[in-house]
Amino acid sequence: MRSTYKHPIFRLFLVMSLALPLFGCKTLSALLDNAYQKPKMQYVRMRLRDISFQGVSTDFDFTLTNPNAVGVTFATIAYKLDIDGFTLFQGRADRGVTIAANATSPITVPFDIQYKRFVKALMSFFQDKRSVRYDLAVTFGVKVPVLGVVDFPFTLTGNIPVPRLPEVSVESVSPPQINPFPPTATFSFRLKLTNRADFPVALKGFQYSIEVSGANLGGGQTTAQQLGGGRHTVLDVPLNVNLIQVGFAVANAIRSKQFPYRLRGAIDLGMFQLPVDVGGNVKF
Repeated sequence: MRSTYKHPIFRLFLVMSLALPLFGCKTLSALLDNAYQKPKMQYVRMRLRDISFQGVSTDFDFTLTNPNAVGVTFATIAYKLDIDGFTLFQGRADRGVTIAANATSPITVPFDIQYKRFVKALMSFFQDKRSVRYDLAVTFGVKVPVLGVVDFPFTLTGNIPVPRLPEVSVESVSPPQINPFPPTATFSFRLKLTNRADFPVALKGFQYSIEVSGANLGGGQTTAQQLGGGRHTVLDVPLNVNLIQVGFAVANAIRSKQFPYRLRGAIDLGMFQLPVDVGGNVKF
């Protein structure tokens, strides 16, 4: 164990005690203040730890440098985080973390932000936004011997990206397969989904209906699947049509080899429904 008599604090106070008859109190106070240096707190960066359609997790990184020969204590933190003009987090907490002598230590302030806490209409939020503004006010309290608690206030402003919704388009429509008995036609639509986000998206199914020349031909629902980050997939959307029931509109479209269609529906993304409304005119 290190001898108490050799500790820098003991030596300093021993010198001060011996010097007390020679110097005034103000001079000794100045000597004590100069014996300790104010630590340095520096902002490093904001990191995205995770992002999805549910929310975003961010880390605000700082460093605390202690230039003194004895440890200091990261004692308190007060914070207020606004997202898109809405106060999402506000509070104060005790920390009590010791920073060793002559050392630099990282300090991370994490926030897990759920969109549903400050957005009422998630669908319109993802359609309208590409990023949201954040305003962070944070004050660190560092306890230093002799100097007491030193406050380090920071005010940070920036933008957090908002994930982009999948892009939907019709890749192809196959020519109808005609069955005379009973008179039916089978179509196959290939729907291309492109994930513009960097994270995988769970597609719980696509519920759809199809119109041809203004006549509703019915619809169906596809099965669930996973769409990888930055990837695309193709959904096969089949449709069997009873030509007697749908009337002349579809029959004329098949006869003229002009196929004006409208594909409507919604893709279930879990948190909300992504509307789909695409159309075109296919020539066979």
